[in-house]
Amino acid sequence: MFLIEGERELERATDAKLPIEFVFAHEARSTDRNSHRLLDRLESNCNCEVAFVDDRVLDRVCYRGSAASMVAVAPMFPLDVERLTTTTNSLYLVAVGMEKPGNLGSMFRSADAVKADGVIVCDENTDVFNPNVVRASLGTLFCVPVARTTIRSLVKWCKDRGVALVATSPQSKTPYTRFDYTQSCGIVIGSESQGLGDQWLEVVDQVVKIPQMGKSDSLNAAMAATVMLFEARRQRIELQ
Repeated sequence: MFLIEGERELERATDAKLPIEFVFAHEARSTDRNSHRLLDRLESNCNCEVAFVDDRVLDRVCYRGSAASMVAVAPMFPLDVERLTTTTNSLYLVAVGMEKPGNLGSMFRSADAVKADGVIVCDENTDVFNPNVVRASLGTLFCVPVARTTIRSLVKWCKDRGVALVATSPQSKTPYTRFDYTQSCGIVIGSESQGLGDQWLEVVDQVVKIPQMGKSDSLNAAMAATVMLFEARRQRIELQ
């Protein structure tokens, strides 16, 4: 089970037909028309129980205190990579070793913005269902197909389906715009502190860099993912 905090996040979970089991709603802050409509949907479509509570209860239940007007409890859904579908030009974001849940959540927003076919988390220690991932994603965690696997399984999965992997590294001499993102591909983003290890740089099809003019040699992981994803979308739009 995991928590879904916030009305926008909960609405997107409901749109995705995620089975919600229980909802805590703030008795004073859940009185407007949108809140009532959402609660009606939850009770009728999900057949879940709704309890109206005060700040004291939400402070105990919510991961980030009582700032949210609603928080729900839902079962974790499968994350097997085989559940992802592929096409002739699928686009995936591969997140490796994300230390900060907020970064992963922001990556989901960018992946949703470009209509990526999936986000693949390659780290058994990363909790996709962390409340900060849900909140930072603004509920897009429920809009983009997501999977979690190992590097070995991912490489095999990509080879079987003709998915090219492109990774980022400050040491590369190839600008990120030189890669052909119109093919079926996966953009691999490493952690901010460690980047991508040699095992990744040895198995990907191409290593590129995002040129920078300042003193820093790296971007925030979520920002780097956004730059790469929108370059992929730009190339695909020009091809149409």
